Amino acid sequence: MWKLRGRDNKIKRWSEYGEFQNIADAAERILELEGDPNGALFLRVYVDTNPITAVGVTGTADAEILSRLEYQSDKGFYLLERIVH
Repeated sequence: MWKLRGRDNKIKRWSEYGEFQNIADAAERILELEGDPNGALFLRVYVDTNPITAVGVTGTADAEILSRLEYQSDKGFYLLERIVH
């Protein structure tokens, strides 16, 4: 499962957008929120190479790093995180 949340660039208030079975469904929701249902997304992977701060942000293992995806647009910032129930 993947949890999607985001904030707009004006108010910068975080909103919860739900949980999704896969990345494609979450990306489709981002495109709906952006008003671009026919577009495509490039999701970023944040990697902190500083050993002091990396563990606190994303961890150091590939699985931990790849469990947090980001998307930034002119309208807002979206964070997609892998969740395990």
